[in-house]
Amino acid sequence: MRKERNNDGFTLVELIIVVAIIALLIAMIAPNLTSFLGTASDTTFRANAKTAFTASNAWATQMRVSGAAGAAGTVTLELNGDVLQAAYTGVTAPTGSQPALEDLFNAGEFNADTVVTVTVDANWAVTNVVWAEAGTSSTYPDAAATPTSAPTP
Repeated sequence: MRKERNNDGFTLVELIIVVAIIALLIAMIAPNLTSFLGTASDTTFRANAKTAFTASNAWATQMRVSGAAGAAGTVTLELNGDVLQAAYTGVTAPTGSQPALEDLFNAGEFNADTVVTVTVDANWAVTNVVWAEAGTSSTYPDAAATPTSAPTP
């Protein structure tokens, strides 16, 4: 008496071929995916640095209008626990009703290793902002992208 074979499933060869095709597709997609993730991270850092530059310019303008004495230097912003703290080096720290730079930033946007350094000249002009985090940083404005002279018409 012959036993009938159940042919409802896949053979081992068919399964190996399907797994090989899936592995080939993953191998083709993975390098592009990591490239896209790296580009997205770079774009995020540039956007954060630009936003910090804009906020810092608003702060510097308020300091200038309030009559604060100008002094060239840097302001470094770091997260201390849940509180964003600023260290003023060479730059006049705000007093009284003058705005504090750290008040213009959302502490929720900072990680434990995020450091923002704002460079200010003696006339309260923000020259650049560096957004650094986890060994990566972005400077705005980017010196390489900023033209050194005006184009001739």
